[in-house]
Amino acid sequence: MREGFIEEDYGNKWNILNLGAILIGKRLKEFGTKISRKQIRITKYDGVDRTAQVTNRIDVLEGYAIAFDRTLELIENLLPSSEILVGGIRQQRAEFPIEAIRELVANTIIHQDFSVTGMNPSIDIFDHRIEFTNAGQPLNPVIRFIDFPPKSRNEELAALMRRFGVCEEGGTGIDKVVRAAELWQLPAPEFLDNSQNTVVKNWSQKKFSNLSTDEKLRACFQHAALLNTQGKKMTNKSLRRRLGVEDQNASSISRIFASAVERNLIKLADMENPKSGYVPFYV
Repeated sequence: MREGFIEEDYGNKWNILNLGAILIGKRLKEFGTKISRKQIRITKYDGVDRTAQVTNRIDVLEGYAIAFDRTLELIENLLPSSEILVGGIRQQRAEFPIEAIRELVANTIIHQDFSVTGMNPSIDIFDHRIEFTNAGQPLNPVIRFIDFPPKSRNEELAALMRRFGVCEEGGTGIDKVVRAAELWQLPAPEFLDNSQNTVVKNWSQKKFSNLSTDEKLRACFQHAALLNTQGKKMTNKSLRRRLGVEDQNASSISRIFASAVERNLIKLADMENPKSGYVPFYV
């Protein structure tokens, strides 16, 4: 009752409130349309977009807190995997870092707009891509997701999810997602404000030569923004390492810098010193 899960009714009875239902309800469908339409939906497509055949669709029946770990397991079981060598032994590895998936599932739940009806928080898995969608426009501009402190429409929900250990108070979830993409040398995630919803797109590994111009510039900006949160500057060497580019191809990184400066995504840390490194445009 203190947490707002239930309230006392007349005659020694109790009403289950929406917060209690959405977090710890065992069967969300029993709580009416407003709650049941907020079940997490996981969809696996046999192709690269939503015109492809659906091979699996799962509506998670339980509340967010009690079903969180199982939701991650369901997603992990549907993710495409690739074979890697570990100490000379071939092992299967998911194409996406699970720690990033965890943060994005939590964000999708916590930042959704419950006033938008008829829309589930959804995770869509395609060939070499995974998307997370929640109802409502983001409260921060998407280009500032890395450095702005997060805002939440659902403070009580967010606080309880943090206490349950699902997410952190520090608001570093997006930083972890971007950092995981860098460590795995994956294309930079894309954050989209679609007016009625917020979408985060993640891709599996691509060769540098196969990255589009927009993908290279997005990786450049996010790398600068992430380093800036650590008090560091982006350099040709640091972006080469992030994108898996050989030292002899440093000129290709210089061209990315020139394009990013032209599009006002980054700037020199010291305009008088061309070797000072780069920072995001807002510094």
